[in-house]
Amino acid sequence: MLWIKNVIANLIFLILYFSVMTGLKIYIVSRYEKSVEKEKEATKLNTFLIRSIFLVNLIFGVAGSIFIIVLNSNKFTFSRHFYLFIIYFIEIFIISIFFATSIQAKILNQKLKNAFFLRQIVSGFLGLVLMFGIIFLPIVQISRTGDIKYLYFLSVAIFVGNYLFYLVIFNLQYPKRKLKENEGKIIKETLKKFEIESIEIEVLDTLGQKFANLFAAGLFKQKLLVTSYALENLKEEEIKAAVVHEIGHIKAKHGQKILYGWFLAILYYLSFVFGLESIVKFFVPNFEFYRSIQIIIFLTGTVQFLFLPSFISRTAEIEADLFVLKSGIKREEYESALKTLYAINYIKGDISNALEKVQSHPSLKNRIKILAEAENKLKREDEHKLDKICNNLTAACALFATVYLIFGVILS
Repeated sequence: MLWIKNVIANLIFLILYFSVMTGLKIYIVSRYEKSVEKEKEATKLNTFLIRSIFLVNLIFGVAGSIFIIVLNSNKFTFSRHFYLFIIYFIEIFIISIFFATSIQAKILNQKLKNAFFLRQIVSGFLGLVLMFGIIFLPIVQISRTGDIKYLYFLSVAIFVGNYLFYLVIFNLQYPKRKLKENEGKIIKETLKKFEIESIEIEVLDTLGQKFANLFAAGLFKQKLLVTSYALENLKEEEIKAAVVHEIGHIKAKHGQKILYGWFLAILYYLSFVFGLESIVKFFVPNFEFYRSIQIIIFLTGTVQFLFLPSFISRTAEIEADLFVLKSGIKREEYESALKTLYAINYIKGDISNALEKVQSHPSLKNRIKILAEAENKLKREDEHKLDKICNNLTAACALFATVYLIFGVILS
């Protein structure tokens, strides 16, 4: 029976995945135990762990999809494939949490509370269902209509689904509480200095995870979020510098601007692919050749779209870094705070340029370089670059939308 084949295939899949993750754990722990400089090696291995789990999960996600398609090809229903696909990914997620936390417990000396595992699994489950539910919308339309144009919406669905996944994880993974009267005195003083002392402050309990950070959150009602690990492990001057950075985000309204920039990035991508596709359809009569060019347009647009949101976020981070200097905090003090944050979060300060392009934050090396360049020249050319990016995207949207109206609507 088909369900028996699916169960057996799933067991084989789980055994293979578990074996690979066990091998990864043995390798990482062995390297850590043999190392001389434990802290330095832990940072390298933590980065290696995150990248390895992402790559392994991607490979096994594809393998699981192939398992499902091959076994159920004779009785194809989208709902069957979708539910099986979700089951495979939830299994991967739960096992990867188990291995990641057990490895980090060893190399980072973390003592995670049981509540952390439970909250991570629940938030991950909800996030995955939401993410894949959105991602599969264009795929459903392609399967129903056979129109390849719905493929253009896949990149947007992946971006939106991924963003909502991390939003769910972030909001549900850590319990929140109000800042107590006897803690965070330097935070309150710093906010008062910049005349935003009325802003709400919330503490994220990291439940034993070594995660030190501060965040400016909220689109309409601004909040300052700080992790419990940051309060416990950062010095007052380091917390102050980090708070000023977040104040830079709040003063510049980066939350709204980043969201608006992402919206423009989506509009730009859609106008780009549909605009170029309309030109090709108008001038290329050969259907097969036209289909090939459609795929090229989709891939070209997707590559651009892959880098745009992270570029917008990195620009906002640079502007907030420069705000810290303009506020009067010495460069050396802020650099020290950045180095401490990267160190206690076990984040490598120097990464490849290619990897940095898809990250929301610049590397520590580049942030220090930009701060050094700005020390004696605070008014940089890129001081208002986020606004320029939004203006350029708006102009590009208008251009490609006009092309689509002419060739895709008026002349079609």
